[in-house]
Amino acid sequence: MHRMIRKLGGALIQSVVVGIRAGTKRFRREPLQLVVCLLVPILATSDAIAEDAQVLEGYVAYEQATRSGDYAAAVAPVQEALERARILYDDGHETVALLSFHYGRALYRDGQRVAAYAALETAREQYALVFGAQSVDMATVLLALGDAAETAGIARARYDEAVAVSSAANGERSVAHAQVLLKAGSGLLEVHRAGTDAGLLVAAHEVLSEVDNAPSGLRAEAAVELGKLRLMQGRIDRAESLSLEAVSLDQGERSAPAHTMLVKIYESRGERDAATPHALAVGRLRNARDSADDYLPLHRVAPSYPRNALFAGKTGYVDFMFTVDAEGYLRDIEVTGGEEVPTFKAAATTAVRGFRYAPRFVDGVPVATPGVETRIRFEIGRR
Repeated sequence: MHRMIRKLGGALIQSVVVGIRAGTKRFRREPLQLVVCLLVPILATSDAIAEDAQVLEGYVAYEQATRSGDYAAAVAPVQEALERARILYDDGHETVALLSFHYGRALYRDGQRVAAYAALETAREQYALVFGAQSVDMATVLLALGDAAETAGIARARYDEAVAVSSAANGERSVAHAQVLLKAGSGLLEVHRAGTDAGLLVAAHEVLSEVDNAPSGLRAEAAVELGKLRLMQGRIDRAESLSLEAVSLDQGERSAPAHTMLVKIYESRGERDAATPHALAVGRLRNARDSADDYLPLHRVAPSYPRNALFAGKTGYVDFMFTVDAEGYLRDIEVTGGEEVPTFKAAATTAVRGFRYAPRFVDGVPVATPGVETRIRFEIGRR
C-alpha cells in the first residue's frame, strides 16, 4: 500500500516539474500552494511520502522566488528539494534530472557561475540517462551550460552542441531549431559579449525569415538581436535596417529594443528629429507595462576628457539636474555638485546636452519630467 502511495506522490511531483519543462500552464493557472494542500491527506499516510511533500514544497518555494526575481532566495529550496529527491530516487529518475537542471539555473541566476556550470554538468549526465544524450531535452541543458561557461570559447562549444542536437531532433528549417539558434546567438552576444561571432544569429534570422509559420514576434526578436550585434560591429546601416524590420513585425513590447537602437543610430548621426518618434515609442511601451525601471537615457554621449586634466592625472565628476521634455530632450540643465567641477564642467555639460531619453507618459500623453538627475564621471582609463 505504501509503495503505491509513494509512486502516486512521485508521479504528482513529476507532473509539476514536467509541466514546467514542457511549457504547459496547468500549474501556472492555479496557485502551487493549493497543489501542496491537496496532496497533504495522501502524503501524510507514509514517512516516505512526507519526504515527497518536502520535495514539492522546496520546488514551489524555488519557483516563487524565481518569479519574484529573488534569485538568492531561490537557491536553497531547490537544492534541498534535489537532495531529498536523491534520497528517494535513483540516478536516472526524471525528478532528479529536472531538479538538477533547475538547481544549476538557480545558481547561475544568483551569479554563482562556476558552481552553476558544475551543477549543470551533473544535470547533463542525468538528462542523458533519462531522455538520451541526443534528445531535444538535452539542448536546453547545453544552452544553459553555454550561458554559465566562464569563457566565450567554452560557451560556443556548448552552444554548438545544443544546435547539433536541435538540428537532428527538430530539423534545420524548423521554428524550434531557429529558437535554439537564437538563444545560442543571444547568449554569445548578451552574456559573453562575443561581438565578432555572428553565425548563430545570422542563421536564426535566415530560418525565421524563410519559414512560413514563424511567429512575427519571434522574427522581430531575431532581427533585434542581429541588429544589436551589427551595431556593436559598427555596421550602422545594417543595424538600422534590421531595427526597422523588427518594428514592422511587432509593435508590442518586443519592439522596444529596436526603437532604442534606432534612437542611438539617429542620435549618433545627428538626426535628432528622426530619433523622436522612436523615443516616443519607447516611452509609450514603458508606460504600457507600468515599468518601474530607473529613468536612464536611451542615448548617452561620452564626455571629452580635458587635455590638461588628463595630463595632470586629475579625476572627478559632475552632477546634473534637468527636465526631460515631452520629446525626450533635456531642458533647464543645472550643475548640482561634484568633484573638481571647474575642471570638468564644460566637457560634462556638452556631453549631457547630447543625451536622449524616452519621455514619460501620463494617460497616454507624453509629459515633461522635472528633477531628473545624472552624474558624469571622469576617470583615467574610462573615457
